[in-house]
Amino acid sequence: MARTRRIGLSAMLAAGLGSASTPGAAISQDRLIDLSIAAINPDLNEARPVIVCAIGGTAIHTCAANYATGKAVTQLNNTVDDINTIVRIYGYAKSGDFPKLVASLGVTGACMTFGELPGAGLACNEFGAKIAAATEYALKSTTAIVTPAGQAALQWIGKQAGAFGCAIGFSCPREKNPNVYEVDMGSHGTFAIAKFNLTGIWQHDYAPRIDEGIRARLQDPRKYKAMLTEVNISAPGMWLTKDVQLGWETINGLTGQLSIEERPIGIYPIAFAPFQRELNRRYSALVFDAAADQLDPSAYRYTLATRNWLDLVLTVEANKLFDKDLPELSMNASRKALVAKCRDAVEYPARALQHWGAGAALVGDTTVLRDRPAGYWGQIGNWCAATFEPAFAKEVNARRTALQLALAGGCTKRDDGARGLLCPAPKPGVVAALAGPLAQCRRAYKGNAAACLAAPAGPQVIQPVPNTTPPRIRPIQPLPSAPPSPSAEPSPSASPVPPIRIKPGLRVPG
Repeated sequence: MARTRRIGLSAMLAAGLGSASTPGAAISQDRLIDLSIAAINPDLNEARPVIVCAIGGTAIHTCAANYATGKAVTQLNNTVDDINTIVRIYGYAKSGDFPKLVASLGVTGACMTFGELPGAGLACNEFGAKIAAATEYALKSTTAIVTPAGQAALQWIGKQAGAFGCAIGFSCPREKNPNVYEVDMGSHGTFAIAKFNLTGIWQHDYAPRIDEGIRARLQDPRKYKAMLTEVNISAPGMWLTKDVQLGWETINGLTGQLSIEERPIGIYPIAFAPFQRELNRRYSALVFDAAADQLDPSAYRYTLATRNWLDLVLTVEANKLFDKDLPELSMNASRKALVAKCRDAVEYPARALQHWGAGAALVGDTTVLRDRPAGYWGQIGNWCAATFEPAFAKEVNARRTALQLALAGGCTKRDDGARGLLCPAPKPGVVAALAGPLAQCRRAYKGNAAACLAAPAGPQVIQPVPNTTPPRIRPIQPLPSAPPSPSAEPSPSASPVPPIRIKPGLRVPG
């Protein structure tokens, strides 16, 4: 059995596991370029000649044309924002401006990628302290971890005994010594091996590599997956080659104690496989939780940033754009510049969060962070172009439409030369108040209450209302006639003459 050694927290910190910074260490330009690419977009490593060219001061489009052809030029031109950012990050790293690295990449991204820079220690103390705490917990919890791991492995072995017999041991202890197990290796014969010391393996091969696991999970999921692969020593001499798998050192040491003929058979790797799987599961649980804990502040800031850009920045930027005489403005350049600004503020500081989420499926990480599964965070790298830009365009187009309706309704440019319109005074009624020219102007210039003025109303003229009711005609009553004189006798042939009614002031001719 390989020698078991315990590594305490103080020893790890002394060895530099808690802090990756070495004051005064010189880092080559090539190394800084590699780190800058890894921090922003690892897929651009193939475009390294273009990036080196751009770092030298040549325009990126020129560099792309010089070092790429055909589709490669188009692909590079589509990643100009990333390349520009890589060049900027490289400049910060070269000058040792760690605060700007933190501002651009977030604490986790800066410390994870550039933690080896001189002066990074102070800024990355919390980052290193969390990793050290996870390592310390892994050591203190050894019994709570290895006991259920061993039991689960033995249960699996018992279930598989019908198929494998004693090939993977531990179900066939020797009667005289329960700590020695016989492993049937088929045509190679049966071998007696000592019971695995899971406590020693955890403290020697697993707990000290919590730091390595967290960093790999955050930045290099392929490496992390390799760490979890089963130890395989099947070729002559392989036991002498150091590998990345967890548990390799112990199994390699045990294999080295075998004869040269026995080493390639793979006795210990085969026997250790079920135990390795259980230990790996518990190791990953610790690493996944610690990695997510490192990224929780980034997830919080990213969530706030996206809300801020949709709720506030969108309106503010639309106001700025609208105040540049929107009907005649070309949107392409403005939108492109705004998306680049958005990426600097929202996406790049969350790059470590995105890398972590993008690797979740590869390593089987289902951790939930801020009520979102890890895989969700792997899709945030294009938020500005996929979510913000369409929302911004929709807002601007709605304002354009409102402006056109305001102009069609009689609004004109203001006489005082200020931005905005002079619109007819709204007519009475709910419809006019909500959809009239003045209302449309206010929609167009939303956020600028003083932009839309109502024209003063002129003097009101009251027109007479014609009376459609015919006048009522009263009949003229005849005046009573005078009584006849007693001496006068009426003439039977004369017609009676009606009396004449004299109105006051009327002269009678005569």
